[in-house]
Amino acid sequence: MHRLVPTLMIMLAATAASAEDIDYCERGLRAQRAGDDDMANADYDRCLNGNPRPSFYRPMVLFNRGGARIAKGQYDGAIADLDAAIKEMPGVTLVYNLRGAAYDGMGDYDRAIADYDTAIRLEPDDAAALTGRGIVHEHQRQYDGAIADFDAALKQRQTDYTALVHRGLAYGHQGRFDSAFADLNFAIELRPSGADAFISRGHVYDLKGDFTRAIADYDAAITLLPGQPGSAAEAWFGRGIAYSRIGKRDLAERDFRRAAALDPGIEAKVNKIGLVR
Repeated sequence: MHRLVPTLMIMLAATAASAEDIDYCERGLRAQRAGDDDMANADYDRCLNGNPRPSFYRPMVLFNRGGARIAKGQYDGAIADLDAAIKEMPGVTLVYNLRGAAYDGMGDYDRAIADYDTAIRLEPDDAAALTGRGIVHEHQRQYDGAIADFDAALKQRQTDYTALVHRGLAYGHQGRFDSAFADLNFAIELRPSGADAFISRGHVYDLKGDFTRAIADYDAAITLLPGQPGSAAEAWFGRGIAYSRIGKRDLAERDFRRAAALDPGIEAKVNKIGLVR
């Protein structure tokens, strides 16, 4: 996720806002850096409500609160924040990238693509915008378009972890397993603590029919993911799928229950594909 952390700190130092307002903004920023998005949202609320008039740093706070809201799945609120930030700070690529991620999260792919297109018009070589648009294409199952965007992003930044993970997934969905594993293995080499690369590689192993290795990768992801419920739910769900493939229904149901406890949307997904009653 993109965050204007250094810029925000400069803006806060440069304003004439009250010390109390700035304290809440800085505390929210620290909480967001630490992954405590609930605390970050609460402090950004206090910061903005305490100083509602337009100011130099306000759009930066709106941007960061938008990011914290996306992390909590609060996409409508995030988009409202980012709309306001764009009005006060037009022409900043990062804001369009983040709003594109919010639209992607809520499944509004056309608007997500439009925001990433705007970001790319502003900065044609912006790897983050290219990667973001590629992820939307991936969600649309438009894998050729996704790979083209990831290729362009990786030309700008060869060690772009997110682009590698998602290009690996896209290759996997096309059945191009050698290319998929090359990207995902490299991503894991770059960031051994990156649980999403293990989740993605587990999914590709599942697509290939190598369920033992899929389970091993999901095991690794689960070990890396305490305190991160969204990604943890995906890992439990993926492992449940792999267990179901090899007939271990009791283990699959256990993992699906754990996933649903972290993300209630998982239960509907499980029921839809008919894996558990």
